[in-house]
Formats: sequence, C-alpha cells, structure tokens
Amino acid sequence: MERYGRYTLVDKISSGGMADVYRAKVVGIRGFTKTVAIKRIHSHLLERTRFLRMFTDEAKIASRLVHPNIVQIFDLGEDGGMPYIAMEYVAGRDLFRVLQRLGSLDRRCPWRLATKVVGEVCTGLQFAHEFRSPDGQPQEIVHRDVSPRNILITYNGEIKLTDFGVARARDREEHTEHGIIKGKVRYLSPEAAHAKEVDRRSDIFSLGIVFAEMLLMEPLRTGDNEMAMLLDIRKGEFDRKRFSSVSRPLRAVLERALATEPDDRYDSASEFAADLANRYDSNSEPMSQAEVQTFMHSLFAEDIEQEKLRDE
Repeated sequence: MERYGRYTLVDKISSGGMADVYRAKVVGIRGFTKTVAIKRIHSHLLERTRFLRMFTDEAKIASRLVHPNIVQIFDLGEDGGMPYIAMEYVAGRDLFRVLQRLGSLDRRCPWRLATKVVGEVCTGLQFAHEFRSPDGQPQEIVHRDVSPRNILITYNGEIKLTDFGVARARDREEHTEHGIIKGKVRYLSPEAAHAKEVDRRSDIFSLGIVFAEMLLMEPLRTGDNEMAMLLDIRKGEFDRKRFSSVSRPLRAVLERALATEPDDRYDSASEFAADLANRYDSNSEPMSQAEVQTFMHSLFAEDIEQEKLRDE
C-alpha cells in the first residue's frame, strides 16, 4: 500500500488518458476510516499547464454539484508535486462493464434497467445544467462526455454520473480552443463533432446514444476509424432502421433525443425524462433501486464477494 497525502492507496480502479483512479482509505482518530477514490494525474502531464488546469477545473466544477446522481468531490490536494482529487468511492461498476458482462453471458440489457438508468442520469444532468453560483449566476455547465464509462451503477442500485473533466462551464480556467473536439467520438452530437459551441442539448444527444446502445446491445455507430465515424456524425448519419426492434413508444423517445438539429431535440434533461415516463409499459417501466441492486448482485456476485474479502 502506498501513502499519498493523508490517504492510503489500496488498489487501482481504472486508468484513463489523463489520470489513474485508486481506491483509498483515510484514517482518523479512534479507529475512524473512510473509503474514497483518489484520481491522480499522470506524471508526464505535470509540465503541461493545460492539463493541470483541466484537472483542477474538474474538481472545482464537480465539487459544487452535490446531488445523489452525481459522484461527489471531497478534496483537491497535492502530494510531492502531484495533484489529486479525492472523491466519493462508488462500490459498483460502470455501465460499459455492465453491458460487457451481459454480452459475455449472451444476455440482453433489460429495458427496465435502461429506462431506470436514463431517468436517473437525466435527473443528475438537469441539476448540473441548471446549477447557479452562490450569487445566482447560471454556470451553463455541459458535461460533454456522457458515455457508458461515465455512468456508474452501484451494487446498492444507485445510478451516478461521473467525470466532469472536459465539462464546459462559465468560470472554468481552461477554455476549449475553437475547433477542438471534446468527448468520446462514438457519443458526440453532430454539433460537437463539428467543434461548434455546445449546450445542454448536446448532452441529451449523447445520452440518447447510450440509451439506444442499451436497448440494442450493440454500438449505434461504427466506422473503419474515428475520422470516418466523425464524418458520419457530422452528417447526423446512422441506421435508424435498427430501431425497428424497439417498441414504438421508446423509439419515439430515441428519435427525438437523437435529432440531428438541436432545436428538434428535447430542450432539457427533465423534458427528456418526463416524455420517457409518459411512454412506459410493462416491459419498460423502470426498475426500482432494490431491483437494480438484485440485478447487480446477480451479475457481479463473485466480484462483490472478492471485494468483501479484500476489505476484511
């Protein structure tokens, strides 16, 4: 185990392009311990001011977003010249790994789980999009990276949005240069693919892609390479005939969320969620939290047992 600031790093959870994430513990007086996640920037990026600003911007933006559907940021610190973010530890799996596990078992994603995830992420996005500073100024936050890897499902059945590393906000230090594309290509909106100014409706489009992939159990967009995919995205092209396997009410939701023109989409995440809620049937009514918990425990029983043993 490695000491890092006032934290003890237990094991690595994930590794991304800008940082590694570790499960860690902080120890207080009289036997107090708390498990947190530590996000530590890669050492080779320390000399690049732009990445340092992006890293600290993430902490500043997300730390103010205190909401059940958003992973909470606790602390921004530094140890040996290495900045880190201490955040809520989420015992669970990201949506990418959930879909991956289902695929390996030749199982489909339950539509009732898909509508639950989308509804909860909409609630978190709505809070972020509407967030105002203490003086009442709108912060105009846009996540810009809504994707399966940034949607976490806890073993207790909660849904949480994470990683505001490339989020747009009014008062962030590092502003995106014109013509720079942010986010994972497969989930970009057409306007983001054109590197245009984006607003909350871009996040709605990205969530629409996630929703479609949960319902279809396959990528909505494919291409020989990212540039080929990017050119198709800019034209708003993908095969909508594939939605034929989706019930008509849910198909209507997908069509509107994935409209090429932002003005044709839902105007807000709450409108997205409300329209979805009006179209549920017995096959798509969202799971309860208890049902999601049962689902996750059935899917990751061995992983959960191993984590329990590791914590003893």
